[in-house]
Parts: sequence; C-alpha cells; structure tokens
Amino acid sequence: MQLADFVDALEAPSIELTVVNVSGAGSEHVTGMFEDLFERQDVTVNTAVGDAETENLVVLKRNGERVARSQLEDVGDAVLFVNSDVYVTGSRELSEVETPAVLAALTDVPFRAKGYPSTRKEKFLLIEVSRFIEALAYREGAGRLHSGFQQLSRIDDEKGTRVVYETLAATDVDTHVYGCGEWSPSGSLSAHSGHAALDEVWFVVFVPPEGSDAKHAALVCVADDDGHWRGFWTFDRERVHEIEAFVVDTYQD
Repeated sequence: MQLADFVDALEAPSIELTVVNVSGAGSEHVTGMFEDLFERQDVTVNTAVGDAETENLVVLKRNGERVARSQLEDVGDAVLFVNSDVYVTGSRELSEVETPAVLAALTDVPFRAKGYPSTRKEKFLLIEVSRFIEALAYREGAGRLHSGFQQLSRIDDEKGTRVVYETLAATDVDTHVYGCGEWSPSGSLSAHSGHAALDEVWFVVFVPPEGSDAKHAALVCVADDDGHWRGFWTFDRERVHEIEAFVVDTYQD
C-alpha cells in the first residue's frame, strides 16, 4: 500500500460553490479570483442573486445539500490575498488561524495543485488547510500530530514553520515530523527520516485524545512525476485513523 492509495480511493461528491449577491467595489474582481482558485478542481463555482440581505456570501452545497457558508472577504483574507510570506515568516500565529467554513468543509474532494515554484493560489489553499489542522491540535493541547515536510530542513529554513512546531511542542500534543535529510529536533518533537518516499508526500494528521469532542483531521497529498500535488483533506474519524496507522507503520523508524 502507498499513501497515494488513499487519494485514489476517493469517491468524489458533487460540490457547488455559489457567490450570492455580488456587490461593492472590487467584488467582481475578487469573485473572479475565487473562480480561478477552483478552475482545475472537481468543483462548480457560480454566482447568483438571492433574497437574503447578506452580500458577497459564499455558499457550499455537497450533493445538493447546503453544508457551509462564509463571507467572500474572509475567503480572500485566508487564501486569495495572501502570499507565501504569511507562512514562511510566521506573521500569523496558530491562535489566529480562522479558516473560513466553506474552505474547511471541502472535505474528501480530490484536489490538484502545482508545486514549486508555482504561485497559484490553489497551493495556498492546501497550506491553509495544513494550518487549520495544526491549529486544531494546538487548541486541543493534546492528542497526536503527524506532519510530513519532504525535507526536514524546511522546519529550520522557514521561520513560520519552525515557530508553529515549537509552539506545538510546548503543549501536550505528541508531535511527529517526517522528511528526508538529517535534522535534530528541539524540545519534545520526534523526527523521522528513514524512508525515501517521504520526499514525495505531504501530510498533516491530527488524532485528538480519547473522549475529546475535537475533530479528527488529515490532509494527504502526493507528488506526481510532473511536479503537481494531488490530494484531499478529511474529518472522517475512521479515515483519519487509517491514515495515521499507515503513516506510523510505514514512515516511523
């Protein structure tokens, strides 16, 4: 079995995102950016005029059922208007992560993103989901977190990533990091580097402690030969446990 098998096994739901009552200076431009974000995904994006008084509202429907809503402005602040410096420099702390509901709720949907050096916003969405899961672990303050970085040196190279994992290590979260290369963790972090395939996977998996009401969560991405990422994120408890079991059995020393 490979981590890619979890991606290949997905049965994609029908996903529709609708921006309702587009109004205000610049809103049409932001709506266009939002449409571009999902241009290559199995997601339908459209606009509509509704009876609700709320303007620039993004509504998510899964298989025809409304499951989440967020303001377009909040989506912009989380993904559309950011650049990599937000994540590299650590200008946003874990306590400040507020991922819009319509983005977090795009669970179990196949997703594709260009890898480095592309600056397409679709990759920023995957990074935002990574931060969302890390923030879940931080707010719970306990449980187990597994994160794959391709190269462990990224933890030191990117100040933002280092700060995030130093913050997590200061809690009771049992935190494991994975990647290729030699790197000595500080504090209570556990590092694992003994598997060559770690250079081709990206994952963040959080399992809360027994009895907790916190979400189980996992992001899983694998690199294709052309340098693209394909993956998904999920809050399905059973699926998260299966992913964690695979990570532990396959990648831990």
